[in-house]
Amino acid sequence: MGRERYQEGRVVLVGKHIKKWRGHFYVYQRQADGSEVRRFRNVHLGLKSEIDKGHARTMLRDMIARETRDVAPAPVAATLRWFYEHRFLPQKEQQWKVTSRPKTKRFIENYLLKRFGDVMLSDMNKFALQTYLNELAPNFQRVSLPR
Repeated sequence: MGRERYQEGRVVLVGKHIKKWRGHFYVYQRQADGSEVRRFRNVHLGLKSEIDKGHARTMLRDMIARETRDVAPAPVAATLRWFYEHRFLPQKEQQWKVTSRPKTKRFIENYLLKRFGDVMLSDMNKFALQTYLNELAPNFQRVSLPR
């Protein structure tokens, strides 16, 4: 199952004598070892004499949606915990160093998800987050030693 990425693809005109619309896009596939492989796709969309470029773009967007449909859609009432487990972690975890992954996950789970894990994403606001960070700040400030 690939991860969700926003893309519109690219529509180009090809052919010397008979002009055709061709669409280009990428599909991202997760391997068994957790790595991700990017696969290039190009598809024939139709003859220029039969469809215009706007229709070709619409057809390409539909094809991209079909190719990437195995990505779970976000529920209407998504919580921060759901977002972290289904969207953020699968996308970002592979980019973290192996040595820092457990620590980073522990910080997010202990400091953010314990407090805001069951809050709906639509109910999150900057003020509540900033107030919470201000409460945590004294525990994480570096103390300078007197000279």
